Amino acid sequence: MTNPSDLVIPLSATASNIENYLLDTTYTSLMISSHPSNCPIIEFELQDNSGTLLSDANINLVNPQNVATAQMNIENDAAFTVTIRIEASLGTVKNFITLNIEVCGAETLVAAAKQSLAFGFEAGSPPSLADGVRYHTIPEATFGPYFTLTSVSGACPVNAYSINTDASGTPWTDAVVTLPGSIGSYDLKIDKTVVSSATQSVFLRAGTDGLVTADHEIEFVVCPVTTGGNTITPSAASYSADL
Repeated sequence: MTNPSDLVIPLSATASNIENYLLDTTYTSLMISSHPSNCPIIEFELQDNSGTLLSDANINLVNPQNVATAQMNIENDAAFTVTIRIEASLGTVKNFITLNIEVCGAETLVAAAKQSLAFGFEAGSPPSLADGVRYHTIPEATFGPYFTLTSVSGACPVNAYSINTDASGTPWTDAVVTLPGSIGSYDLKIDKTVVSSATQSVFLRAGTDGLVTADHEIEFVVCPVTTGGNTITPSAASYSADL
């Protein structure tokens, strides 16, 4: 017998959701009979890690005596971790593999404190500007470390990012900030050709396979720039500063 890799299952937001695993398709290849033609596997049984018949509300086995259709059903609407045995029987000859099962959701995710950014306005026709001129870009390789993940096995990673207007998850719709790409290659882009009427905040949200989320606030402003610089007028004097 060869023990399989851990079975890590994303948490489902749907109550009583069931994930199905055909044992023959997934695990029979790990259970090698010395005489497969004459003495094939005829039955499966799920056990706890001490070898007792498994009694777990989240896991059950259907059709254990039909190897082709024997199916392990796992409910994944709540986080849990368990180690079980899958026993194969050739009649009086029995053996088992050990399987660690984790339904994600017990992990924690913490975001770094708010950061504040200020940019000078980039003049010119926006479509004609080079991407690196028009946008301030934060690649995923930079913003990924804004989030600290702690999990049971390390197998329930961040699998999604989004941008929102607040920490409650209201989607961001203003084109001044975009998040093109996909997991592993996202870029957060702030358009510097759009002058801010006031300081704004965009909330970068990370989410895990266990539906755990955290939000990192990015406060930013694009300052207007005129020929000769911005004019700042305190109460007693006037001066100019180039941004």
